[in-house]
Amino acid sequence: MIRPATHGDMTDIVGIVLAANKQMGIAGRFQAKVNLPRIVLILGTMIHNPLADLSVVELNGTIAGACMVHAGGLIWDDTSLIATEHLWHMNPDWPNEHQKRFWFIKMLDHMIGWARAQGIKRFSISTPPETPAARLLTRRGFIHHETVFVGDM
Repeated sequence: MIRPATHGDMTDIVGIVLAANKQMGIAGRFQAKVNLPRIVLILGTMIHNPLADLSVVELNGTIAGACMVHAGGLIWDDTSLIATEHLWHMNPDWPNEHQKRFWFIKMLDHMIGWARAQGIKRFSISTPPETPAARLLTRRGFIHHETVFVGDM
């Protein structure tokens, strides 16, 4: 089931973020520098942010995935509101690949549903174009809009 995250879920969510980040680095994709205190602060803040949704996938009493979406845009123009995905991971160590794919899709549907409920008509997700997530997004009607450049500061 997908449910709103609680402060009690933070350790599990951070573990999923760290494991997914490590997996992305092993696969040769962009691997963000992990700042653990910052991750905890951001996730904790998002739980109570009315412009964001932080949810978890709970299976058999275990947190198996997490997703977070945030609404933003120009405050004077409702048409420019956009929902941006900030977290969309299943635990890479979850043993059932079929379940991982199923809940990955359910998390996408959950984030899109949350955005629609906020009256948002545009959704942004960052993922490399060669990933299974990118293929899923293409099948769902998303287009690869532009290249994102990331640099260390």
